[in-house]
Amino acid sequence: MVFYIFSKFEEPVKVFSVGHFFVWEKKKGEKYLYRIDNVDFLNFSVSGTLGANSKTGDQEITDLIPESEIMYGFFVGVRGPVRVYARQPLTISRWGVGAIPGYITQEISPYENPNPATFTVTFEDTRFAINVENPTNETVNYKIRFVGYKYKITELAKVVSVDPDTGAIRYEKIEQSFPSAVIQEMLRLWIRGKLPEVVTTGISAVR
Repeated sequence: MVFYIFSKFEEPVKVFSVGHFFVWEKKKGEKYLYRIDNVDFLNFSVSGTLGANSKTGDQEITDLIPESEIMYGFFVGVRGPVRVYARQPLTISRWGVGAIPGYITQEISPYENPNPATFTVTFEDTRFAINVENPTNETVNYKIRFVGYKYKITELAKVVSVDPDTGAIRYEKIEQSFPSAVIQEMLRLWIRGKLPEVVTTGISAVR
């Protein structure tokens, strides 16, 4: 099972099969190395009705916040003549640069076949909210699908520092039974742009 995401180098990379590794900035300036241990399917949807020229307002999707040591990775598909805005975290727009504008529609990312550019990741302490807008002069029905996978993950190490000149990495080992040599190699790949770094903060210039 494989998904495409964008690394910090903005190049699509195949990740998230069992046994794969990635780096995530858990808090500002605090980056950690993780390993994928198991994968399950995720398929969740929300629906509603909106009056002419109206919005739902930002609504947090609590069903997309996983339990501890789980990561959700999903695409977003739309059915109905609406615009779907997303925030992650709740103060920052999720979309607005690159492959899609500051919102998605059924033309950009259909319900049945969501656009990979909508790929989003959530952890237990991240938040994801949507605001659905009806830009038409008629009442409309809509449905939004979040389809992807639930990943069981293990936190292996915290990145302490990276030497800007040599690229040497200092880290604190978290999972003591995991081989240090593998951790070192994965972090070296990350520094070289060969290991993905997932993004769970807004990337949009649109506020």
